[in-house]
Amino acid sequence: MAAGSLAEFAERVLRVDELFHDGADDSEASVVPRRALRDRINPLEHFSDGEFLSRYRFSKDTVRELLKCLPMEESVSNRGHPLPPMLQLAIALRFYGSGTFQVVTGDLVNVSQPTVCRAVERVSTLIAAHMFPRTVKFPATAAEFQADTRDFYRLGRFPGVTGCIDCTHIRIKSPGGQLGEVYRNRKVLFDQCAGNHRAKA
Repeated sequence: MAAGSLAEFAERVLRVDELFHDGADDSEASVVPRRALRDRINPLEHFSDGEFLSRYRFSKDTVRELLKCLPMEESVSNRGHPLPPMLQLAIALRFYGSGTFQVVTGDLVNVSQPTVCRAVERVSTLIAAHMFPRTVKFPATAAEFQADTRDFYRLGRFPGVTGCIDCTHIRIKSPGGQLGEVYRNRKVLFDQCAGNHRAKA
């Protein structure tokens, strides 16, 4: 190759490099961004009893008991940062209780939105499989169905009702008597929010 053609070739390469080079320092371009590790908090240790109750709508003792009822394991993570069962349960309870976006729920305990999604899915599946059959009871026979419907009607003139979901507050007239105030809710209304007419789930 002639010296002139080599010089022309080198000049052409430099011009192409100038056209496509963004001007960034080569040492900056070679730096690989590293993910920062986040400290995850344990809500049972971090929050006082009152703070925990206001954030998760359950007491710490209730959450510990619930954790014993669910066969939870540490989440499997390809990144080596598995979520302990307590944190998975806390994430799900916060999501259920707040009704907010998953990213906001994750911000409370320093986890990502996809992690919240997986934790909520895992806990929901376990609750449906292990807790639902033991705690939710529907009338088993036609006679029980008719009796519940009749008793709800007697209680508050609710036609065709066999049960209700907790937190579905049905306004009623005060039943009066010594237990009348038991039916007053936090919004100063009288309501029935248990699962059946006998105020039992």
